[in-house]
Amino acid sequence: SNDNLNESNFRVEEPVEPEDVIWRNLEYTTFSKYARRSISLLVTLLSIGFVVSSAVVLNNIKVNRLANASVTDVITTGRFSPESMESFGISVALFASSKINTWILLFLAKFEKHRFSSHVRKSSMIKLTLLMYLSTISPLCVYVSMNTTENSTTLVESSSFYLLLLSITCVSAFSNVLLEILVVPYRYLKRKISLRFLVDDQYDLNKEFTPARYNYEQGYANHLSSIMIGISFSGVYPLSLYIVCIGLIASYIITRRNIIKLYSKEGKNKDVLLKTCITFVFVSWVIRYLFMFIRMHHLYTLTLVEILHPYSVTLLILSGLYLMFASALIVISTGKMFWQRDHFLTHDGQQKCISEFNIQKFYQP
Repeated sequence: SNDNLNESNFRVEEPVEPEDVIWRNLEYTTFSKYARRSISLLVTLLSIGFVVSSAVVLNNIKVNRLANASVTDVITTGRFSPESMESFGISVALFASSKINTWILLFLAKFEKHRFSSHVRKSSMIKLTLLMYLSTISPLCVYVSMNTTENSTTLVESSSFYLLLLSITCVSAFSNVLLEILVVPYRYLKRKISLRFLVDDQYDLNKEFTPARYNYEQGYANHLSSIMIGISFSGVYPLSLYIVCIGLIASYIITRRNIIKLYSKEGKNKDVLLKTCITFVFVSWVIRYLFMFIRMHHLYTLTLVEILHPYSVTLLILSGLYLMFASALIVISTGKMFWQRDHFLTHDGQQKCISEFNIQKFYQP
């Protein structure tokens, strides 16, 4: 009988609105969701393909026209020759195009109208990681088939290769300063356009006047792409490519926002991006052994029949098995660094949003 039940059994705890839900996006239908994601995927591929193809074409120009541009002259004399200035100009142009595409990809992640903020963060991180990784790795791939000194896999004969490393390092280290310069006109134009055409309600208006905050997914993608670059090229140019990683990591330390922080303990705030990061690290290991395989066996001069030779296929399979073992060790040893706190949702002093239908208690009459 209900009379025999304790009244406390019917007490309802205070409900709290889920932080992960984006209520404004619940009104979009399934068809609209997949249509937007299809458009987003197409634009993402086109934008990343444009940056990657531009990087390959411009660095081929550097190899052919600026082969005499030496990093040694820049370091010893402290002066930039016209060839060196042109080389640095190409690097800055590629950096600017990459950052413009970063803003495009961030917009596309919101354009997809995901119903959960974790899905938005995951979409943003995947897009930005692919952009940063491919835009950096594509110009370096030009030098995979270049001759090396004394039949070495470490030192490349082309001086433009080392000037490219210096360019990537410098541009990466001072990328935050360049971003501060570029973001001023961007914010001004974005606010003008939004207030004129995109603002529909008070929420959009408040968002346009909210102070800019560091993008969590962009920092995550920066860090992950640096790890992937180091893994991918460590087997081909071990010493040279570490310079790139030092420059990329330095760009995340040299910032007033202090991106690299001590995050919460594992399990307290589960990182929804961890599985994606592990997948990306695994893919970078695959690319690493692919580059080593190409470099050691000069596959860029072989035919398809020679590539599919049983010896080559067997070696590739053995490399894959070793890759799986090495990746497991890497994930175990570095997995904790991917457990991070989203400081936008858990920032000190930020009050949790409670639903309008907040019910304090419920009693059985």
